[in-house]
Amino acid sequence: MIQMIDYKRKLAETAVKANNSGKKSFKPDVLLKGYSTNDYKDDDAYHEINKAAYQLEECGYFKIQKVNPKATGAAMIKRIDLILDKVDELANMYGLTQKSNLFDEVKTFLKKYSESEYEQLANFVNEQIAMVQKGRYPKYMQKDDYSQLEMLVKAANFMFGNQEDIYIRTASQDIFHDSKKLEGKVEEHLFEVFGEGFGSKDEMLNFHHIFKVSPQVRFKGNAKIVLKDGREWDITFNDGDLGFGETMISKIDSIQTNNILSIENITPFADFRHHDFDGLLIFCSGFANNLNIEFLKKTNCPIFHSGDLDAN
Repeated sequence: MIQMIDYKRKLAETAVKANNSGKKSFKPDVLLKGYSTNDYKDDDAYHEINKAAYQLEECGYFKIQKVNPKATGAAMIKRIDLILDKVDELANMYGLTQKSNLFDEVKTFLKKYSESEYEQLANFVNEQIAMVQKGRYPKYMQKDDYSQLEMLVKAANFMFGNQEDIYIRTASQDIFHDSKKLEGKVEEHLFEVFGEGFGSKDEMLNFHHIFKVSPQVRFKGNAKIVLKDGREWDITFNDGDLGFGETMISKIDSIQTNNILSIENITPFADFRHHDFDGLLIFCSGFANNLNIEFLKKTNCPIFHSGDLDAN
């Protein structure tokens, strides 16, 4: 069974898209390739497009410019001009979204965050509102779709407010009710807008306590770990790298060692030679997160830090 194409609707959609893009006319070639050069392969489509276009002209929505101005009837069309004050009516007839209506919708959404307590987010949002007020598309808005902008703002609002260590997919579920949506484009956009001063997406997310693996404290060295149930565990550098998550750390009563050295970067942590150092090394990946802090609270000894100062 051949499904008939509603060319009136197709013409209406094309007209609304043209208007949203600031154009005042369009050619039938948008609907039928080769229309203007008589190189089309579907005679039926050619006649149906003409019929629909002239009917919409009769209703006052278009002004058709013919290839031959003297031709009568549904003659070949050179250009379809929009009747601008009728575009809203045409859009409403077919349930289409006008740019002006969509921009109002975008502004309504953005204004919820325009006075955010998070200065970086408020600044970004207000920049986008200013663009919309000038009739320009804000960042991450694609024509009639602002979902990427919406997800970016919602993710940033969560990220800046987050104080607890959290797995990225748990964060995504909390924000979007979808465990995978935060990864990919959304995190890329977050880094593009809010990543100044960070070396990577992961570093930025980790700073805000969002992790791509279940958070662990990574450490090695000489120490005695005393658990709350009385068990004790003596570790040495020979045991290599160890990692404790939140559950394990909550079971620790104390960590007994002479010194602690936290190291910002993974390479010196991995290459550290333990000669003449009697203590515990902790890798803190740039910034001490909540789990690192809980681990350090179990100790009672001098704590030193090895890191670098970035130019910015």
